[in-house]
Amino acid sequence: MSALFRRIYSAIALILIAIAVCFALLIRYEVGKNVRKRTEALVLPLVDQARRTLNEMGPDPVDRWLAVEELGIPGQFPTQLTLRAELKLSNAEAERLDGGNLLARQRDDEQWIYASLNEEEVLVIGPMIHAEPPRPPALLPIPPPLTLVLVLGIMGVAIFFIIRPLEKRIHRLARSAERFGEGSWATRAEESHQDALGELAKTFNQMAHRIETLIVGQKNLLSAVSHELRTPMSRLLFAVDEGLAAAEATHKDKMLERIESNLGEMNDLIDELLTWSKLEHEDLDGDRQRIHCGRLLSDMAQMVSELRPEISVHRDDGELEILAAPKYLKRALSNLVTNAVRHTQSQIWLSCYEADAHWHLAVEDDGPGIPVADRERVFEPFARRDSSRNSALGGTGLGLSIVRRIMIRHHGMVLLESSPHGGARFVLVFPKSLA
Repeated sequence: MSALFRRIYSAIALILIAIAVCFALLIRYEVGKNVRKRTEALVLPLVDQARRTLNEMGPDPVDRWLAVEELGIPGQFPTQLTLRAELKLSNAEAERLDGGNLLARQRDDEQWIYASLNEEEVLVIGPMIHAEPPRPPALLPIPPPLTLVLVLGIMGVAIFFIIRPLEKRIHRLARSAERFGEGSWATRAEESHQDALGELAKTFNQMAHRIETLIVGQKNLLSAVSHELRTPMSRLLFAVDEGLAAAEATHKDKMLERIESNLGEMNDLIDELLTWSKLEHEDLDGDRQRIHCGRLLSDMAQMVSELRPEISVHRDDGELEILAAPKYLKRALSNLVTNAVRHTQSQIWLSCYEADAHWHLAVEDDGPGIPVADRERVFEPFARRDSSRNSALGGTGLGLSIVRRIMIRHHGMVLLESSPHGGARFVLVFPKSLA
């Protein structure tokens, strides 16, 4: 028998017992109240009659006693007169009689009732004899204790057949979680029921999918980082060997320059990796400031002229201001501009505008563009399209992935569309409000 079954069975049994006790107390209270009402209905008229009789009689105690005794029914409802001084009354009992209430006493399993007639005399009724009321018919032909055992047994069987399927599903969910924890990332729970356990299984599957995605992504990232570092490292080792073997100083200097270039490439990659990793949980809400689009796009145009002076830059910024984290906004925009410089033929368009309660920053080029099938993949780490890449300008393969993470931290998005000029059009969309 499982612990779950025992807990539920014990809880329901205790609830049923508590309900039975409450009903018993309620019935006892109601029966007692009805008995009191019936007693008062019988006794109060007799008390009034006794008072009237005694008011019409003289002071002879024997006559008064006999007159009161004749009011009762011998053997069933006897009455007698007694002096209050002869009764040993407590203060509470005396106050009850003085208030005109009936006083009931139990003595030797017999019930006696007292009622005050005047300051000195008390009417005594008793011992009262009542015919035993008829018992209600029994619900079951067995004693109450056995009836309770039978009810609890039937309840246990019902609870078992209710709990058993739930227990099996809980065990299956637990086994799924155990297998997932052992490294079987494809493990999923059963979602065949629309209840609380079904919702729990659905939540578990969503969590498992996210964890599996993260783990696969981390593995792919590690593999990609290893591949990306291997190339400059190989060139670095080759340049070192060739520089050590070179006899001429000019050749050694040339190898040193190649070593410096490869080290710079590795440093850029490490810097991009640190930025990409930091943005996974970075909160930029507190760093948001008003940034003038005109000055920002002017800086981007200057960067284009430094990278490829032959490229024409067209700007459309106006006097718009954007609320964003300055450091990361400039990083995202510079990554897009660098990407455009790498792929464009001769022109780049930079624009800033407002639409649909959002700020938009767009970067376009007249290069070969990006096919629709590749537009989602280009935002993955190290997903570069080598056929359209200008190797002279390099790149780490993390630029667009960093742009997406920056926009996520700004509660915005980055869109990739086809430019009317023939190339790619990247749009950074910033919400005006964080609500």
